[in-house]
Amino acid sequence: MNAIKVIGAIAAVTALALILPALSVAIGWLVGAVVALFFGGLLADGLNVLFGTERFASGDIPAITAVLSLLALFLVAKYTKKEAE
Repeated sequence: MNAIKVIGAIAAVTALALILPALSVAIGWLVGAVVALFFGGLLADGLNVLFGTERFASGDIPAITAVLSLLALFLVAKYTKKEAE
């Protein structure tokens, strides 16, 4: 009975480790698609002016937000923990 609990716990942790990043990317892409729908041209022009390129287009916004949400999933939790006073 104990072995089944251990195997179940390992399976749950593995499933969570695989599903959470995929869910983060999917939500980031959906948010980016909504932003691109309403502010796509404005945001792309702003990024092009900011970086001095002509590389960004409004269709790139969902992919950019998906990558940023994946990075935020790992980096924000690691570097924003409050230390005990």
